[in-house]
Amino acid sequence: PGGNTVIGTEALVRSAPDGYTLICILSSHVIVPNLTKTSFDVLKDFTSVATIGATQLVVVVHPSVPAKNVQELIALATEHGLPYWVAQGRVARGRALVQSGRATEGLVQIQQTIQARQEKDGLGGRPTFVVLAEAYAATGQVEAGLHALAEAQATAQRTGEGFAEAEVYRLKGELTLQKLSVVRCQLSV
Repeated sequence: PGGNTVIGTEALVRSAPDGYTLICILSSHVIVPNLTKTSFDVLKDFTSVATIGATQLVVVVHPSVPAKNVQELIALATEHGLPYWVAQGRVARGRALVQSGRATEGLVQIQQTIQARQEKDGLGGRPTFVVLAEAYAATGQVEAGLHALAEAQATAQRTGEGFAEAEVYRLKGELTLQKLSVVRCQLSV
């Protein structure tokens, strides 16, 4: 849709809730409302029904920013007192470590970031718990992953936040299958 996805998204919000009218969204769905006024609320006006794909995102900065990697960007955000972005950067770094085969190191990074953020302002956030659950899955810690997803669902219920809902259910299914697979193996022995 045109207008940086706003035109099509606004048409969907105005349409009758018939169960047939759907929209496939990208990260712009949550970015655009922070850049321009829209008539929709990304957290309240939509319900996630499925994840049909995933993509990698790249962190970019203006060439004048002195940070040349994520660690330097985190240090710069810390220096300038931007705790939310420091936490986001650390979680992103942890996720990258998990995806590059350094799952245990990435898991520790994500856990420490969530704990520090909760101690400071009580926030964890559903997307952060989803990343944590992915890291637990990558390290074979199925029960811990399911617990992280329960935390994500509790956060969503408490805040009304609908972001990453489909991802929560997808991961819950994958972890439950992993758990059942382990149980079957134990029963067959």
